[in-house]
Amino acid sequence: DTSPYLIKHNDEFYYYGRLNSSLDERRIYLRKSKDLIEWTLPERLNIINENNNDMSKNYYNPVVFKYNKQLYMLTPYFEAIGTGNNATIDVHNVSRSSLREYVEEAKTLLLKSQDGLSWEIIDSCLPHEEKYKRRVNDICIQDDKVLIFYRENIPQDNQYLSSYEIDINS
Repeated sequence: DTSPYLIKHNDEFYYYGRLNSSLDERRIYLRKSKDLIEWTLPERLNIINENNNDMSKNYYNPVVFKYNKQLYMLTPYFEAIGTGNNATIDVHNVSRSSLREYVEEAKTLLLKSQDGLSWEIIDSCLPHEEKYKRRVNDICIQDDKVLIFYRENIPQDNQYLSSYEIDINS
């Protein structure tokens, strides 16, 4: 898996990983453990207010944190026309640069959850045109401020670390 995430919540460990639910779609799953030895079966996260269009939804590399006793998640997200969703586009026979025009809504989502399994999208940040441009690596909470640390220019050789402050209380 790529960039799984582990957090302790309500006396259990929550393990989040990427789930390739189809050829063109990436989702996130949850497994729980009380002792880090025995784990529940993977459960696909439920995004309760997800966009209802025909595009393939892609969530990956979650960063989960607690703030005011609630779970929050930052995850890169993009929508794409999948090979199974649109028969007029053969994505296997077009160039990689041509495929970029079929990627929409590329950004990082901020979600919240009470139980760690059902999530609500509450905001977005770090928009970008390509599906893998920015990736949140970690967060720091200090004095009620949430500071996001993320890598910029992921697919290129000139990556660098940046930070971005978000206000969850508004």
